[in-house]
Amino acid sequence: MEFMDQLQLPVQYKRASFGRRLLAWLVDIAITGVVGFLIGVAAYGTGLYDVQNINPADLAELQEQYAAMGIERSMATDIFVIISAMGLATTFISLALSLIELFLGTSIGKMTVGLVIAHGDGRRGDVQLWTRRWIIKNAGSLLAALALIPVLGFITGVASLLGFIIL
Repeated sequence: MEFMDQLQLPVQYKRASFGRRLLAWLVDIAITGVVGFLIGVAAYGTGLYDVQNINPADLAELQEQYAAMGIERSMATDIFVIISAMGLATTFISLALSLIELFLGTSIGKMTVGLVIAHGDGRRGDVQLWTRRWIIKNAGSLLAALALIPVLGFITGVASLLGFIIL
């Protein structure tokens, strides 16, 4: 075993495969979805998130669409409130997972499959590397968040293009 520990493989052999990266991403997505669902249902069930948090015009439109399918308005309201709460929870969970990757150099999914963000020569990354990669990876989302400011609405197209390029 000592021989294997001393064996220095070239860096390209230490890089993670696409399959491992995909599996890590799927674990992160699963965590986000399951926890977002549970928080959304709990927020609805406890009344922390209710119909008062919903835009009345959106709710009325949804109720009409569901009524056309034979679903009563109260059920349509409940479904919309739960989905809205789940969407809000999922957004915050995604942000939290992203910040974990920013500060630790690995996400929960990456930890699960044994991956960490590293330098090109195979050394473990540092906060400076993790920050650069986080900014590049999330540039589209960061610009889209800026586009929420009314004066900066024109950034939406740039954010979409940048997100596509990074993908």
